[in-house]
Amino acid sequence: MKVNYTESQDSQTPALNLLQKLGWDYITPEKAVQERDGFTRMMGRLQQIDTSYD
Repeated sequence: MKVNYTESQDSQTPALNLLQKLGWDYITPEKAVQERDGFTRMMGRLQQIDTSYD
């Protein structure tokens, strides 16, 4: 028997719907990257520092 399980339909979508009902705003993944761009650049630099000790 093959189980047809998709995490996005079974858990992610209901969770997003609940959060929106609680007042959270959904933003696209592209907007999220744009909003945290400074943070991701900093994390990349930290990873470079950490890997230099290998």
